[in-house]
Amino acid sequence: MVACGSGGTQAAASNAVSAVEAPRAAAASSTAACAAPVSCAGTMSGSWCVDTFFPNEMSSPEFGGVWASGPNDVWAVGWRNSAQQLDANGFAFHWDGCSWSPAPLSTTAGLNDVWGAGSTDVWIAGTQGATWHWDGAAWTAVSTGASGAFHHLSGTGSADVWAIGNAGLYHWDGKRWTADPRLPVDAEDGFLGDIWAVAPDDVWVAEGFNVRGGVAHYDGAAWTVAQPSPEPNFGLFGVWSSGAVTWAVGEGNQALRNSAGSWTQLQPPSGSAQGWVNAMGAGQEVWASGQTVARATGDGFQKVGDVPPGFYPGLWLTAGQVWVAGISNAGQAVVMHRPR
Repeated sequence: MVACGSGGTQAAASNAVSAVEAPRAAAASSTAACAAPVSCAGTMSGSWCVDTFFPNEMSSPEFGGVWASGPNDVWAVGWRNSAQQLDANGFAFHWDGCSWSPAPLSTTAGLNDVWGAGSTDVWIAGTQGATWHWDGAAWTAVSTGASGAFHHLSGTGSADVWAIGNAGLYHWDGKRWTADPRLPVDAEDGFLGDIWAVAPDDVWVAEGFNVRGGVAHYDGAAWTVAQPSPEPNFGLFGVWSSGAVTWAVGEGNQALRNSAGSWTQLQPPSGSAQGWVNAMGAGQEVWASGQTVARATGDGFQKVGDVPPGFYPGLWLTAGQVWVAGISNAGQAVVMHRPR
């Protein structure tokens, strides 16, 4: 196991496929909680517990996605970059409440996102059309038939999971992955969008650069694409919905909210920087993450000031915690959490 308070995982800079991809023991073979959970095994930065990985690796590893069923069951996934290839040689780690353990995955694909229906039903998606499934005992590669990259995952249960990215839109029905051509994805500019499933007949997609300023919705029968943003030159990269209220965030920290079927722009884009790429809410809170991390409890987002500078595409909320994952400005892969 890796206790991040003791320096994280060491990996040789010259070894593109490090030992954490094929550990000597299947350290993450169980999601059972540890004997004595700790509040933080890393270092504190303001209100955040910051776990740092690969401190000596020069391949710029970074996390892309994080998912948690609770404080003692968290998965985080990512990739490495090199001069030869970006978003490759992925890795996954599991937090059991005491320490992080590397998952026994050996892959040349970058791992971009993770989502679970429960602690024994977790999916990872990445480049090369790759997906993996965790059944509580082992990770299994599951073919999609795609060759491009999947950027995001979401679902409502074991037989209703969605994956989207440059590879297109795919759906898992409990038996197989199937392409859904009803929502075309133009990968020329890079999709960079997001997906969130509330129910089998209530699925949202932030269209990213596919349709700038656009959001798509699935009602169980058909996809409908709208452009709720008055800023058609700015992409919307993150989406989340409670069913009653839907939020979309994106380029230049733009933020929109849909309530009672009507979209309102709460925050216009302030420049063309990538801004926020993910959003998620729970209760009266909505969080956004990307180049900054922000929190909204009403009509507007307020920047969370004690977040270490970096880029954080991974975001997940549980009943009591918020988790973010990405790369710090110091070039280190990090996963952070704090009480909500």
